Amino acid sequence: MDFKRGEILYDPNFIYPDGGKPCDKLLLVANKNHRSPDDVVIIPAKTNTNKTPYKPDCNPNQRIFYFEKQIGFYGAATIIQLYHIDTKLCGELERLIKKGRLDRLNKSATVEEFGRILNCLKAIARDIPGEIQDLIF
Repeated sequence: MDFKRGEILYDPNFIYPDGGKPCDKLLLVANKNHRSPDDVVIIPAKTNTNKTPYKPDCNPNQRIFYFEKQIGFYGAATIIQLYHIDTKLCGELERLIKKGRLDRLNKSATVEEFGRILNCLKAIARDIPGEIQDLIF
């Protein structure tokens, strides 16, 4: 199963790498190749429900990318949480999809949207582990 760069997945029981309670989360696939390697880089996104004011676009000091209004797939102000970049094995994602625990939405960020997010990732590259950088850049 291939996961494409910019593809958006939905995980109703997402748990952050550092723990916490399961929560609904949209996940953005960030790999540089359109064919999935063993590891798939995922970046969680969330709606700005508490209306915290952020500067639109890249916020490198906060390690977020912020869409202030509906852009492409995202239907509301959305925070791409660059401080929670993680990898999952391709096979693990495939198993979750087959079990109905992860959803492929057949949606993707546009090329322009993903390009802006990628530029933001480059701005914070020093904070991204080298093995994850190799998969993204």
